[in-house]
Amino acid sequence: MAHGSPSAPFNTSLLGESIYEYQPLDASIREIRLLKIKPPEYGTLPNKALRVECTLHYASLDDSPEYNALSYAWDDINKTVPILLHGHVVRVTESLASALLQLQYYGVTTVWADALFIVWLGPEDAQSGLGMETIRQLGSSARAHGIQSAMKPVWDGSFSGHPHKIEAFVKETIRDYKKSFTFLLPAIYLLVCRSWWTRLWVIQEITLGKNVVVTCGNRTISWLDFCATFSLFDLFLDIGRTSNILSPDLVTLLIGISSRVISNIQVWSGFKQRGSKGLSLLAALSSTCFGKYTQSTDPRDRVFGLFGMLDEPDKAEITVDYSKSGRNIFSEATVALLKYHGPDIFDYCERHSPVGIALPSWVPDWTGRTGFPLHSRMIGLYSASVQLSMESIVMTHYPATGILSLPGFLVDVIHKLGPAYRSRVTDNAEKHAKSIAHWTKEMKDLLSSSNNIAYHCLSQIEEALWRTPITDTIGVARVRRAQPHDKRGYTILLEVAGLAKEENEGLLQARLAGSHVYRTSLDVIQRRAFVSSRGHIGLGPKTARPNDVICIFAGGQTPSILRPTDGGRYQLIGEAYVHGIMDGESIDQTMIPQTIELC
Repeated sequence: MAHGSPSAPFNTSLLGESIYEYQPLDASIREIRLLKIKPPEYGTLPNKALRVECTLHYASLDDSPEYNALSYAWDDINKTVPILLHGHVVRVTESLASALLQLQYYGVTTVWADALFIVWLGPEDAQSGLGMETIRQLGSSARAHGIQSAMKPVWDGSFSGHPHKIEAFVKETIRDYKKSFTFLLPAIYLLVCRSWWTRLWVIQEITLGKNVVVTCGNRTISWLDFCATFSLFDLFLDIGRTSNILSPDLVTLLIGISSRVISNIQVWSGFKQRGSKGLSLLAALSSTCFGKYTQSTDPRDRVFGLFGMLDEPDKAEITVDYSKSGRNIFSEATVALLKYHGPDIFDYCERHSPVGIALPSWVPDWTGRTGFPLHSRMIGLYSASVQLSMESIVMTHYPATGILSLPGFLVDVIHKLGPAYRSRVTDNAEKHAKSIAHWTKEMKDLLSSSNNIAYHCLSQIEEALWRTPITDTIGVARVRRAQPHDKRGYTILLEVAGLAKEENEGLLQARLAGSHVYRTSLDVIQRRAFVSSRGHIGLGPKTARPNDVICIFAGGQTPSILRPTDGGRYQLIGEAYVHGIMDGESIDQTMIPQTIELC
């Protein structure tokens, strides 16, 4: 049983507080501790402040003991309350105490307080009942229409291949709830802002648990209803924005909700789809680092906390050893990933938040927030490196210094940085029109001032200008290479940006609807444009600088941006899209890769 520290102020002398010592567990018989909650009518508690009385029992998992499991967040470990355990006063966090009281109310008697069956979000408040009931109604209705859970990121806005009946149901639901969403969605948002959603360990708990239910105060709903509701929100964004029936405010609310639950839903869904096979290490790590809200007290648990969900080959690569530092564990995990995935793993190294651990630049910081790497959506679409297969690549890791050496090609240098894109994902189409027009003008000016231009005619320059903002791909969940007809969305945005303000609003919106697919495919929002020394247009990390080197590692799908350091080594800055070299155009078959050392 987890319990807090005795640091909260409390008059322990009135309670006769004493120390309770746990009996050690026998690992040879897979022994666990089970907490039994005595019903409220049992006996007489020695003090009114002690509202829960429990006993602790020991059982072997080999005997298949019956119990209910509880998943909860500690919250503030300094805020504790006393319970009675075998006649001893033991302090536990307020969160656990409130959960035990609720279980006592339900008549639940036996609990394993660190596995999963009951997700405890906390006591009820003024908004939680409304949020829970809305999720129950939406989830139940969504499941009845065949909507279960989504593997793709739940805010991605891509819609393809859904049956017409589901599309009709989604549109009807948006229309029915459109006015009430203004107060229903904030209630749901407050629920997903509760601390339980920030715990990394709960992802393993909900994934490995059976018959999961979510409880807040006196209300309980199925975890399946939660998943179906957030999948429905995915479709709201998808279909609602395509059909122009969602306001920007509702889009912002839906994205805010989804961003807080993406790790839990995505990993749970992926694990359930794979059954007993388990997840790959990359799938587990990447899913939990996309959202900035998933946290663990010990950074090492970013790897170890996912161990139980991994497939057997990846489990063999990881040794759970808390005597190792976080730096060593993250480095070893990256080396293991490089064996299977090659240098595309480096695409996760771009830092979107302060680094939690001092790491080599080539090691992803899984404690921070990462973006969506280009290669994760472009598998099979690009091959910037066309010469060497993964089997022929030799990489060497020097643990003492943190140096990694591997073959690659230094193909270009960033000459000038382009403009930052002015709009956000949630901005309306008119703002995107102005932003893409400004971006296009600035990039044309940069090209005209460059000594070299890689594109030999106006049509090639135009191709680079409309394809680069979307990294030459259309879609988000299901991605394909952009085709000539996809330029229409870009053209519409430029034309609308040049219209007078007096233009008929209805006609304007109808015209902008044709740019939806292009707008939802934009990759320029989170990246910085540049022009290279050889005259290529590209998108790189926001932290890119002039004189950074464009490198293509042997076996890599996308180029990387490197920064030279003393001693001839390089720091890895992040991935890049460079128009005109994404299909191996910059690498001659006679070229021999050089050894590049990353620090």
